[in-house]
Amino acid sequence: MGRSPFLDRSIIVTGASSGLGRAMALDLTKAGAKVSLLARRVNLLDALEMEIRSMGGQVQSVPADVADWPSMREAVQQVETVFGPTDILIANAGVGAPSPLEAEAHVREIGSMIRINTLGVVHSFASVLPGMLRRGKGHLVAISSLAAYISFAGEGGYSASKAAVNAYTASIREQVRPKGILVSTICPGFIKTPMTAGNHGAMPGVMSAEKASQKILAALAQGREVYNFPLGTVALLGLLRCLPGWMLRRIMTDLGESKAD
Repeated sequence: MGRSPFLDRSIIVTGASSGLGRAMALDLTKAGAKVSLLARRVNLLDALEMEIRSMGGQVQSVPADVADWPSMREAVQQVETVFGPTDILIANAGVGAPSPLEAEAHVREIGSMIRINTLGVVHSFASVLPGMLRRGKGHLVAISSLAAYISFAGEGGYSASKAAVNAYTASIREQVRPKGILVSTICPGFIKTPMTAGNHGAMPGVMSAEKASQKILAALAQGREVYNFPLGTVALLGLLRCLPGWMLRRIMTDLGESKAD
C-alpha cells in the first residue's frame, strides 16, 4: 500500500460538523492528515474533535461562519498558528432550501444560499490564498453540485449559487495555475445528509456521505480539476439537457414539485 497523499498535510474542512464534511474529516484523519474543522455548530464540532482525538488523529476545531469574511480570516489565522501553513482547503459548507415565490421569503432564502454557498467559497479561498501565493503551492477545493448544471422548479436559488461557484472556480483556476496552486471543483449528485433528509422526490444515484467522501478524496489525490459524479446521474443530466424544451420543462417541473411535497 502506497504512502497517503494526505499524510502530514494541513487540511481545513469547512462545514465539518455533519454530513459530507464530517465524513471527509474522518477519512482525512485515517489518511494521516492534520485536520482543522470549521463550522458554526460548536457542540457538533467539539464532539467530532473528541472522536478524532480518540482515533489518535491530529485535529483542532474552530467555530467560524463562512458567510462572514472576518470570521473566516480570523479562524484560518488561528488554525495556522497551530498546524502551520494550509496545504489544502476544502470549502464544503453549504445549505439548500426551496426558493418560495412570496417576495420576502424569496429574497431571504436565495440571499442566504448565495452568502453561504457562493460567498462562503470566496471567503474560504481568500483566507488561505495569500499564504499559498507566497509559497507557490497549495490546493483549493470547492464542493459544488451537479445542480449547477440544471435546475429543478423551485430550486433556482440553490442551483444559481452552485453555478456561481463553478464559474468562480473556473476563473480563479486559470489565475493561480501559473502560481503553482491547484483548484478543484467537485460536483456530486444526491448525497444522503441532513440537508437532503427532507427530499421526498426521486434522488437518482443517491449515495452515503461516506462513499461520496471516498470518491472525492480519490479525485483530489489524482489532482482532478473538475470531478462530476456519480456517472449515472451525470449521464442522466446530459440526456435531460438534450431534450426538447417543452419536454424538459415538464420533467423538471414534475421533479421540482415532487421534491417540495
